[in-house]
Amino acid sequence: LIQGESGTGKELIARAIHFDGPRRARPFLAINCATLTENLLEAELFGYEKGAFTGALANGKKGLFEAADGGTLFLDEVGELAPSLQARLLRVLQENTFKRVGGVEDIRVDVRVIAATNRDLRKEVDEGGFRADLFYRLAVVPIQVPTLRERKSDIPLLVEHFLSRFSTELGREIRGFSSEAQQRLASYSWPGNIRELRNVCEYAAIVCDSDVIEARHLTLPDDTSSEEKKFDNLQLQDMSIKSMESELIRMVLGETRFNITRAAGILGINRSTLYNKMKDYGLQRDQRGGMRRTV
Repeated sequence: LIQGESGTGKELIARAIHFDGPRRARPFLAINCATLTENLLEAELFGYEKGAFTGALANGKKGLFEAADGGTLFLDEVGELAPSLQARLLRVLQENTFKRVGGVEDIRVDVRVIAATNRDLRKEVDEGGFRADLFYRLAVVPIQVPTLRERKSDIPLLVEHFLSRFSTELGREIRGFSSEAQQRLASYSWPGNIRELRNVCEYAAIVCDSDVIEARHLTLPDDTSSEEKKFDNLQLQDMSIKSMESELIRMVLGETRFNITRAAGILGINRSTLYNKMKDYGLQRDQRGGMRRTV
């Protein structure tokens, strides 16, 4: 059981455990238990037989436990499981068998389950919100992940990793952060942990107009302490949310030389969504490969 605040890298730890162990050649599958309704999550985990519910596939469907057979299944935010799913998960852990939704046949699997949570499950157990038997079954090897503010010495290594990745995606060299920018990174409390650091680095890499990221490129809360503060690339104080999104898309398209696949990856959306947004904002490529607006 991996415990820690959101954004501390719990899934990365789970992946490291899997790929450094004897199951490395078998599947590693992950699901966030907080993102689906109880019925949908049950179908995703355990699969279903044909006719199990309205809209079910004609031939049924394998669940994640079947798909991960021999490998590892990572259950993020396991504390969000409904009581009925807690009971089903406990049975799989104890007996290595389960039934598909709408099925009668026991299916045997060999799956290592790694669970993660940002909640205090021991407290949840005491208050009756989480099954004690399931908690002790999951917490055989508990791992507590410290927050980024508790391990700020890791920030330079993480920043180096992120910048190397974004330099490749953007197709240009970014050597690093200026001294002032480094000080701001070191002094910030990082409530969003590694995920927030990654997002800050990604945004800075996109709006940076040289090979060194300056403090003005960092989107940290205390950057807005002065009402006169402005970004050289994005004048945010007078812009609507749509205007900011349009400008960011324009900048990413320019940085990637209109490579739609790379631009969509950097923005965290799929290609069709990017095309739709380009159409909405009137962003088109001109005959010389530059950018022009049609609205």
